Amino acid sequence: MKIIYIIIVVSIVGCSSYEPKKLDRTSLIEEVENASIQFNSKQEEGFNLEDGINLDEAILIGLLKNPILIAERFKSGVSEAQIKIAGQLENPTLSLDFTKASSGGVQNYEWEIVQNLSSFITRSTKIEHAEFQKKKAKLELQQLEFQTVNEIKEKYIRAHFLHEQYKSAIQIKAMIKKLKDISQVKYEAGKIPLIDVNAIDIELLKVSQLELSAKTNYGLAILGLIGEIGLSPEYKATLCPKSPFESLPESSLSIEDLKTFALSKKLNLDILEMDYEKAEKELELIYLSRIPSIEVGPKFDNSTEGNASGFLLGIEVPIWNRKTGEIEYGKAKRLLIEKELYAAITTTIFNVNQSFLKFKSSLMGAKNFSSNVIEKSQKNVDLAQEFYRQGKIDLSKVILAQNQLIESQQLTLDLAFQHRLNLIELESSAGGTIQHVKNYIEKSKLKASTNE
Repeated sequence: MKIIYIIIVVSIVGCSSYEPKKLDRTSLIEEVENASIQFNSKQEEGFNLEDGINLDEAILIGLLKNPILIAERFKSGVSEAQIKIAGQLENPTLSLDFTKASSGGVQNYEWEIVQNLSSFITRSTKIEHAEFQKKKAKLELQQLEFQTVNEIKEKYIRAHFLHEQYKSAIQIKAMIKKLKDISQVKYEAGKIPLIDVNAIDIELLKVSQLELSAKTNYGLAILGLIGEIGLSPEYKATLCPKSPFESLPESSLSIEDLKTFALSKKLNLDILEMDYEKAEKELELIYLSRIPSIEVGPKFDNSTEGNASGFLLGIEVPIWNRKTGEIEYGKAKRLLIEKELYAAITTTIFNVNQSFLKFKSSLMGAKNFSSNVIEKSQKNVDLAQEFYRQGKIDLSKVILAQNQLIESQQLTLDLAFQHRLNLIELESSAGGTIQHVKNYIEKSKLKASTNE
C-alpha cells in the first residue's frame, strides 16, 4: 500500500514542476543591435564589403541574416517536438477505492491500473502525420528563402537603377553648367539677351531638384536593401560599381521548358501535395478513432473476507458517436486541397506564359533602343553647344538637343531596368533561376535518351 502512495505523490509532484520564462523585449533589441554591429565590424565572415556589395554577396548575407528566415528555421525544432509528441503513448490510470466502517478505520480497499489501448493503435499514423508536417515546414522554408532571394534581387536592381538615375542627374547638371558658361560669355559680349541666361538658370534649378530627388530615392533604396538582408540601418552600405544594366540577360529556353520545370519543381505545388498527404493521414486517424476504445489492466481487492485479484476489460460502445461528422469534414478538406492544387497549376501555367512574353518583349524593346541612341544624342548636344557658341543656332535648339539626350538616357535605363524586373518575375513564376531550369531540362533529356 505504501508503494501506491509513493507512486501517486511522485506522479503529481514530478509532472507539475514548471518554471516560467519571461520574455524580455529590451534584451532582444540589444541582441539584434549587437549582432548587426558584430557582422559589420568583422571581415572573417567571408565577406569584403569595402568595395561595395555585389548581388551575390547581398543574397548570401540575406540568407544568413534575414530575421524572418532565422525565425522560420526554428520551425524545424518545433516539427521535431511534434514528432515526439505524436509517438507518445497515453499513461495508465491508477484508481483507489477505500471503504470505511461506521466505527472508523478502513474496512477494505481496492486498486486497479487501467491502460487505454487507443494510443497504441494510432501511434504510427500520428507519427507519419507529424513527419509530413516536418517535410512541409522544410518546403515552406525553401519557398521563403526563394522569395527572399527574389526580393533581394529586386531591391538590389532597383537601388542600382536609382543610382544610375542619380549619376545621370549629375551629368546633366554638368552639361547645363557648361551651357551656362557659354551663354554667360555670349551675354557679356552682347550677343544674346538676358532672357536666354535666365532660361538656362531655370533649367539648372530643375536639374538640381532632379539630382536631389534621385539622391534621396537612392538612399531610401539602400536602406530597403540592407534591411532586407538583415544589416543594421547604421551600416553605410555602398553598391558594387559594376552596373547590372551593362548587358541584357537573354535565354534560349522555350516556354515549354519553363512550364515543364514549374509544374515539376515549383515549391507551392509541392506544399499543396504535402497538405493533401497530411489530410489523408488526418482522415486515416479519424477512421482509426472509430475503433472502440479498449481499456485493460489488473485489479486487486482487499476486504474482510480476504484478498482477491483479477483483470479489467472495458470496451467503448459506439452508439451515439460514429465520427460521421469528422469523416465528412476530412473528406471535404481533402477535396478542397485537391481543388486548390488544380487552381495553383492553372495559375502557374498562366503566370509562366505571361512572364515569358513580358521577358521576350522587354528584351526586344531594350535591344531596339540600343546605346547608339545615347551616343548620337550626346553628339547632338556637343554639336548644338558648339554651334550655339558660334552663334549659328539659338538657345531653343540646344535645349531641345539636351532634352533628347535626357529622354534617351532615361528610356534606355527604364528599358534595361524593366527587363531585369521581368527576368526576376519569370524566374519567380517558374520556381527557379534560368540556370536551374537549364540544368533540369538537360538532365531530363539525358535521362530520356539513356532510357531509350
